[in-house]
Amino acid sequence: MATNYSKIKQFLGFFLSIYPLGFLPNFKWKPLNNFKLLIFPALKLFAMYCSFFHLFELLNEEFDIMDMIITLIYIIGYFEWIMIYITIFISNKSGISQFFEHFDSAIEESPDEDVYTMYFATNTKLAYQITRTFSIGIFASGVIITSAIIYFSKNHVPMYYIIPGIPSDSILFYPCNLPIQYITYFSLIGMVFGSDVILIIMFIFCDAELKAAIHLISLTNNPQNSPKNTITLKTINESHLKIIKIAEKLSKFCWQIYFHKFFTIIVYFCLVLIMIQSDDVPLLIPLLGTLMTISEVFILCYFGQTLQDRSQNLPRALYTTNWYDWTLGDQKTLLFLIMIFQRPIKLETFGFGIVSIYTFVQICKASASYATILYALYA
Repeated sequence: MATNYSKIKQFLGFFLSIYPLGFLPNFKWKPLNNFKLLIFPALKLFAMYCSFFHLFELLNEEFDIMDMIITLIYIIGYFEWIMIYITIFISNKSGISQFFEHFDSAIEESPDEDVYTMYFATNTKLAYQITRTFSIGIFASGVIITSAIIYFSKNHVPMYYIIPGIPSDSILFYPCNLPIQYITYFSLIGMVFGSDVILIIMFIFCDAELKAAIHLISLTNNPQNSPKNTITLKTINESHLKIIKIAEKLSKFCWQIYFHKFFTIIVYFCLVLIMIQSDDVPLLIPLLGTLMTISEVFILCYFGQTLQDRSQNLPRALYTTNWYDWTLGDQKTLLFLIMIFQRPIKLETFGFGIVSIYTFVQICKASASYATILYALYA
């Protein structure tokens, strides 16, 4: 558990330091430190300007559908990057740090035989595996997509746009375009999917707390543990109060970031589905883009559903205990806990409501409908 958790913390530290350039030494002059926060956003705004410039060029001449759609995807992606950057590094960075500080202390203070340690060990391993799989998959997909675009694009650059003012026969064309476009692209997908990984890790850790609480409830059915029921119920109540506070912070964070993600995912999905329906586009890029989009929205909705279902199991687990064999004081405590647990932990976001598997289905249906309408208009 300690090894997996330390690797997760390394990923988190890398993610939270790479984009605001936190790995660079601090300057004595504070405006210079603030300037570091603006370097990556300025790069994304410049890339958005280049994409818009390229899009306007396409509108004034004959263009292929693949070129236009990929350019639009990049523009939407830059918008998502900026909104995620504001949400994580400006609005909620301290909240994210406090969230993981809670689990730092929980993991360090839990004895080896503790129930929480058992579930934290399982979920920490799962979180590390997901983090590793996402990182490898994202990097591999990025290499494949950029390689395919270099092959199919006439300018032989990893993105379809080029920096305005630098002609293709200039000696500066590739030295300027290649580094900037590669940094822009991989920092874009790194931000989008890295923020997904942070959300997933948060969900998995909250799930460990809830599973441990349900396990503690099941221990009360053992007659040998009857004298400890009062202590167990008190532990469950304290744990649930902590979970509620954590869930409130998580909900505030998710309410903002989920809206930006779901909105941009619908746009991505629409554009990618239009590419698939076009006969002029090689299937590799849209199919890989569809796979990345579906996997992202599914896993975000799945863990939102899991967190809600797990919290709904708390009052059910309490009700199925042998409460009729308990003392009157413990029965009153049980009734009080059931009343508290009636309100499940759920994630909501503006415009989409509660995040669940139903949200995933609705996004897929809406994207397919919009894509069909847009393709009919285009055709």
